[in-house]
Amino acid sequence: MKIGIIGCGKIAESHVIALSFNSVIKLDKIILFDVCEEQTDRIVRIAHVPTFIAKSIEELAKKSDFVIISNPNSEHYSSIKKLLETNPIPFICEKPLSNTLEGAEFIKNNAPSGSIVSFNYRYNPIFLKLKEHLDINNYGQCLFFEAEIKKNSALVRKEFTWRDSSDQNYTSGALGDLSCHLLDAFQWLTDSKIILNTLTITGGTRIKTKFQQKVNVDDIGFIFGNSSKNINFKIKASKSESICNEFLKITIIFQDAEITYTTKSSNIIKVQRFDSPNVCLIELGEEKYIHDIEPQCPYWIESFVNIHNAWFNMLTNKSRDINLPTLSDGLDIQNIISLLKIKIKL
Repeated sequence: MKIGIIGCGKIAESHVIALSFNSVIKLDKIILFDVCEEQTDRIVRIAHVPTFIAKSIEELAKKSDFVIISNPNSEHYSSIKKLLETNPIPFICEKPLSNTLEGAEFIKNNAPSGSIVSFNYRYNPIFLKLKEHLDINNYGQCLFFEAEIKKNSALVRKEFTWRDSSDQNYTSGALGDLSCHLLDAFQWLTDSKIILNTLTITGGTRIKTKFQQKVNVDDIGFIFGNSSKNINFKIKASKSESICNEFLKITIIFQDAEITYTTKSSNIIKVQRFDSPNVCLIELGEEKYIHDIEPQCPYWIESFVNIHNAWFNMLTNKSRDINLPTLSDGLDIQNIISLLKIKIKL
């Protein structure tokens, strides 16, 4: 099998590392395309299988069996359109699907069977263990969900990049980028849908310029709302935390219990029932394939390994994992983040 990768930035690096641990298909070659030669050269150096650098998306499409879309959000639509016009093969698209709702709708409506969106948090052992526990335990009605991701990348990345530019249409800011995972995780874990007209969104930009260029995306934001099962939620996403000692925090409150997770205790989920003083500790007990990439969620590479394996299993007609995120899931989240343009004034 040959897999193409369109866009060879940092996220492609995570995919390539994870592909070396793929246990489902025999990977013969990785086909790379990026407009920046330096980017493709870096991926070539870390790849564990032979690579080929394509001169165009069309050339990559003709040489690949499957494709990973990992270029800037504003280029997803045009890249996938070229892919489909040349060789309509299944792809996994990094989130969000596009920088516009119209682009996301085109991708969802025209993609070949087997294409998915990369909500890889679903395949992180933290979230898999949470899902497994919730599926077999009944704590009564879920009342409240809170999750937050806190990073300092807006502070430490001094250069102005595509993520800061206006053509990203807010999809690469803290809310458009980081909250995608948490919004999807909320719907997936609670088996409910976010009601759009209940959303309240606030946020802003703390780091306003880089190299004398205006930053056009948010780096701190909150989303509040309610779901189809009447579950209130609060999502916080930040890329501008000066003190950043807790990457991920989750609290889920049910009628009969509270479940919490924090990266301060990275391999333990706590369950506190309301009818007992004892705290149940759920240990993840996962052996890491490789050291975590900082600053990222614990088990970052494992999440890519796991979603790749589930995707390859489906593509080779072995089975479809019920946790695999669909393009419809991606469109759901795109609907939410499209509201950022209206509700956030930078």
